[in-house]
Amino acid sequence: MIGRFVWLGLLAVALAGCGSGGAVAREGESKEGSGKSGVTETAPKTVPDSLKHEAFEYFGLGNTGPVKYTFVRVEGDKPESGTQSVELKAVGDGIADFVIRRDGALSALGVEDVQVKPDGVYLVSSTHGSPEKPVMVMPSKLEPGATWGGDHTLKSPDGSEVKYSGKSKFEKKETLTVAGKSYETILVSESAELELAGSKRSVSGKTWFASGVGVVRMRLEVKTPDGKLVKSSIEIAEGT
Repeated sequence: MIGRFVWLGLLAVALAGCGSGGAVAREGESKEGSGKSGVTETAPKTVPDSLKHEAFEYFGLGNTGPVKYTFVRVEGDKPESGTQSVELKAVGDGIADFVIRRDGALSALGVEDVQVKPDGVYLVSSTHGSPEKPVMVMPSKLEPGATWGGDHTLKSPDGSEVKYSGKSKFEKKETLTVAGKSYETILVSESAELELAGSKRSVSGKTWFASGVGVVRMRLEVKTPDGKLVKSSIEIAEGT
């Protein structure tokens, strides 16, 4: 899951039940993803080594899956199962386009189109809301202490706008054991403010990424306009 960064806001939107359906594809593009792509080629090719940077590896874009996860929508609820798969859609002009799909419990989180460019990974569109232009969600070079983020406006499928202001930080490298398996991960913290239909939500979270795997664990907290704190979590399943 793209999560994290702008995706962190989209997950909050999904959990809040705001937004549904998919974006409309641009002229000449497939509707199999959430609807947008910056590459004109239609046949997938091999991703060039120049694009297989740290962000590509930590996002797990070479790990086509399906990868199994457990998803706790609200802390205290029974864990649900779901899968995520990554598909290379096209390569051209120094960009690789991917679509990220989810099944089972994870289907609530939607479908995303992402791009890999020489300087990082970008979110292009999501079924829960799309930025006005591609937004970097992880830079290609990663060092502890690095930060990224900014202010963006996301448009929901129904045409409403979500104002997003967020920041991500590479906290540290950490060995993490999940479901009996150890992973060498990087820990990225996120914080964001969202404004939906005039109401504001505060979002914070932590995500652990393993190179060549993708997300291993995610912890998310959403503070609703009435002050309620909603906690959710996602973890990679045993044997993945």
